[in-house]
Amino acid sequence: MEKELLLSICIPTYNRADIVEDSVNRFLNIFKKCDWIEIVVNDNCSTDGTMERLSSIKDDKLHLYRNESNIRYLNLIECHKKARGKFTLLIADEDELIVDNLDEIKEQLRSCNDVGVFLMNTLYENGKMYRYRPFHVFRKNTEETYLKVYNQLAYTSGIIYNREILLKMLKRYENNFIKIDAYSVFPHTMMGVCCVMDGDYAPLRGIRVVRVDKDAYKDKRDLIIGGKYADGIDGRMVIAKGWIDLFNLLEIDNVKKGRLMNEPLFVWLNFFKRFYKEIQEYKGSIYMEMFPELYTEYRKYDYEKWKSVLYNGYCQLTGLIHKYKADDNEKDIDIYESAYKEVSEWLEEQQKIN
Repeated sequence: MEKELLLSICIPTYNRADIVEDSVNRFLNIFKKCDWIEIVVNDNCSTDGTMERLSSIKDDKLHLYRNESNIRYLNLIECHKKARGKFTLLIADEDELIVDNLDEIKEQLRSCNDVGVFLMNTLYENGKMYRYRPFHVFRKNTEETYLKVYNQLAYTSGIIYNREILLKMLKRYENNFIKIDAYSVFPHTMMGVCCVMDGDYAPLRGIRVVRVDKDAYKDKRDLIIGGKYADGIDGRMVIAKGWIDLFNLLEIDNVKKGRLMNEPLFVWLNFFKRFYKEIQEYKGSIYMEMFPELYTEYRKYDYEKWKSVLYNGYCQLTGLIHKYKADDNEKDIDIYESAYKEVSEWLEEQQKIN
């Protein structure tokens, strides 16, 4: 009788032959006795001999695929389509896994048929905690669960999807998602949000992921969204609009949908404060050095310019929310205005300090 394949470790890669080869060999060693795990590598048409290097590794657990052309961020999704496991673990090609208890992992994957998304703890290389898994199971299709997934799945590695649910959701929504600019930056998060429509959100114990930063963004195009620098205030506006568009697409009740649309507005307002401080303190994103002209431009902004950016962003996001929410009530409007007022007053205080 054929063993049940419980987990596919999915590794999307592009032009990082040395890194992905090391990762594959490491995972094959960790899971060498696990006949319930496979490793799937999807190469995004690399030109550095990635496939040749990986093809020299002889192991039945390893399954290699190569796109005929570079499909950018869609390669991340393609991995899951090629997988065969009950669950699929997404991991960046440079990141590492620490296994504490294989039996515990196996039992969770075998028995948790109602889970749409698992998340494991994520560490920095120095051992400090980067992201905690959820502390308990969050039931499917609740406002709380959607918001948990939206806020916790920003980083790619360590997310485990129920493959059956994921493929069903991709079939239902993918053609619409690819029209949303933010999908190119957060396809993994958006897939997670969709999966908890039909499945619970749960912690996966017995395993941790280590976030290893090895210059993932060699191509400037990977940091551009909707024509804007993704980690700048304008790029985050594109992302916020994309999330509002996505929540509008979901086939959930209108009250729940309406509340979810509010969250990207609040996230953008909080990002505005952080971004303003980074620019004033010369502490831009580590990737800002790839766009020195933008950093110079932001440094020229005076108080009136920042005030205008804040107001225009607020109007754009609330305008989009109002467009989708025909029943927008006074309570919601009060919440929007209160949040905007708080940031506006904060900006005024910063101006006095500076």
